[in-house]
Amino acid sequence: MAVGGLSTAQMMQEIQGRKKELYTKILKGETQQKFQIGAGEYSEKEWKRMLDKFDETQDEIREALEEEKEAQGKGKAREQNTSEKSKDMYEDIVGMMGGKIR
Repeated sequence: MAVGGLSTAQMMQEIQGRKKELYTKILKGETQQKFQIGAGEYSEKEWKRMLDKFDETQDEIREALEEEKEAQGKGKAREQNTSEKSKDMYEDIVGMMGGKIR
């Protein structure tokens, strides 16, 4: 019976080849232990790469938030500045009218 276009003999040959490949990697120390984390499974190298990417993304978000906060701070300073100027102008106008407002 053929599965996936392969005969039983071909499938056994593929399995045997994969077993030899794994055996060679184990002897050479080229395999990495994997750890189950949630639904995923990661080697130490994969985990470190993922954490580095996470840290990089987190830093980018932090920088964006700081820039936004600075921009908002400048906007508030402008608003306060405008408000103070408006108040000063109002007081000047009231002063020109002799302190009387209709």
